[in-house]
Amino acid sequence: MVWLDTVEAPTGTSFIVVSATVTNASEFEYEVGPVSFILTDSQGRSYLLYGHRFDYGYYETATLCEGDTASGHMRWVVPDYASGFEVSFTLDPISTPQVIAKWKLPW
Repeated sequence: MVWLDTVEAPTGTSFIVVSATVTNASEFEYEVGPVSFILTDSQGRSYLLYGHRFDYGYYETATLCEGDTASGHMRWVVPDYASGFEVSFTLDPISTPQVIAKWKLPW
């Protein structure tokens, strides 16, 4: 049985939900998880992931070997006045480059 629960964003904020799939096309093993994705706005502010105890399909941390795939959903809570959102995908602080890809969100 799956329990569904309605969760509203706190007053003066909205949720941004992103679904992502990552496939390791390299020969090197690496770890990927929700902290690999960073949400920023046009002012350069970054946001923390928002979790809820009833979240289903939440992006879980996984170690990906060559050809492995990980998928899931991430949710951030952002103030209503923020705009110009972009999601960056990173591997780790010592990788060069640190940011592998960026996507502008239609928000």
